[in-house]
Amino acid sequence: MKELYERKVLELKSKLAAAENTHTLEKKPKQSVTEGDRQLEKEKDILRKELQALKKENKLLKENNAVANRKKEHYACEIKRLNKVPDQVLQDALTIGSSLHSEDLGKCKCRGSHAEMRTEVECHKQQPDYQWNALNQLPPHVQHKAH
Repeated sequence: MKELYERKVLELKSKLAAAENTHTLEKKPKQSVTEGDRQLEKEKDILRKELQALKKENKLLKENNAVANRKKEHYACEIKRLNKVPDQVLQDALTIGSSLHSEDLGKCKCRGSHAEMRTEVECHKQQPDYQWNALNQLPPHVQHKAH
């Protein structure tokens, strides 16, 4: 009888050891899965932070682009306005010159100055428009004066 109980005790011990082995084997994958999950969460946090930083940078660049576009539009309007000035001055001078009928010498001087003014306006119209890319950069014809 004693032998029977000893065999049963041995069987139970072996079953217990087998059960503990399977339990520890089941725990290890769960632990490795949780470690993998932790690492994935860390990577997600890093990517989330990078995304937020890129969104902020994108917003800042869009704001800078909007400011640059407004400046460009303002400069274009100002250039158009300034280009109209010589034409307006020429028209005013022609109007004033045609209303003067007093002296022949005065007319000759006016016609000469009108011709010079027309020539100058035509020269300015034929010159190429300057375009530059940098926001704070001066146009090429002004750069040598600034430095």
